[in-house]
Amino acid sequence: TGYILYTAINDRGFDRGIYLEEPQYSRTLTAGDVYRFKVTAVNKGGESFPSEVVAVGLSKKEDAQTVLIVNAFDRVGAPKWIESKDSTIAGFLANYDHGVPYIKDASYLGQMYEFRREIPWTDDDAPGFGACYNDMAGKVIAGNTFDYAYDHGLAFLKSGYNFVSTTRSAVENKKVNLSDYQICDVIMGKQAQSNDGKLTKLIKYEVYTPQMRDAITQFCKGGGKLLISGAYIATDLVDAYNVDPSGAKFAEEVLKFKWMTHSASRDGKVAAVNNKLGFNGEFSFYNELNDKKYVCEAPDAFTPVGENCFVIFRYPQTSIAAAIAYDGDDYKVAAFGFPLEVLKSQDQIDNLIGQVVNFFTASR
Repeated sequence: TGYILYTAINDRGFDRGIYLEEPQYSRTLTAGDVYRFKVTAVNKGGESFPSEVVAVGLSKKEDAQTVLIVNAFDRVGAPKWIESKDSTIAGFLANYDHGVPYIKDASYLGQMYEFRREIPWTDDDAPGFGACYNDMAGKVIAGNTFDYAYDHGLAFLKSGYNFVSTTRSAVENKKVNLSDYQICDVIMGKQAQSNDGKLTKLIKYEVYTPQMRDAITQFCKGGGKLLISGAYIATDLVDAYNVDPSGAKFAEEVLKFKWMTHSASRDGKVAAVNNKLGFNGEFSFYNELNDKKYVCEAPDAFTPVGENCFVIFRYPQTSIAAAIAYDGDDYKVAAFGFPLEVLKSQDQIDNLIGQVVNFFTASR
């Protein structure tokens, strides 16, 4: 019967909301500020869970261009589940993927260590199959806040750009056209194909749906400049529950990279390599469970494909490629195998996205 619109300005929390009878709203924005919005639906039964957060920011530069930020990370789910063919071994493989809590989680005890189904419960100190460590008891773990356009948007504002954000579904349903913008930042976060349970075997949270692939392809063919980052942006195409043979082709022909490996590093560090595109510096991201940002425990790795495509960052621990840049005459791509929003400070996010902007705007 109505809606409640919640607003947050800059780093302040959301207000108490305003009631709207129709699903529309307008307001005047102040340049230099970041506005975030989320919506709930209400009726006599109460109020729904909130929508994803969308954000907008206007640069103080009058002639500023506008960047589109797509929050394509909408996953919430348990850690990676494994099971042997004979079902004698099963459990959660947290080292590969701890899963993604909804906003935050205080119920997690620790990583599972007993995977043998045959091991019985003896007592609470020897619980058998499913036993886990207890080192995380009482600690809060950060999850998916659906609010990462804010982190990325701040960086674009500081680089002199306006920004607007949208959701994955709006792009896939063609309510938003990537090609209306010159620069598009696609936040894939920790999106990855996930099994929702043993009974239904429903696979959800695919990184690149057919609609998303088409939108990205058309954007690049139109001469766009694409920033894409996430922990599974290569792996989900070639090493997942459902693998479409055309996925590797899409990665190589459009995104200009070829999958190398997942779990490419364990220490959460990346460093620029010698390159002619201007990328530099060392950065660190959250690779262990914490209460600030969701964890990227197993970042992606891929190699560049074709001419004018280069490795720009590596994981120093393994020397495996962490990011590539395609500097083509037709379009440009900067792809990172870890989520930019889990870098350990906003200064690092600003710095790295600022370097991407400089790459996008530099003439060849």
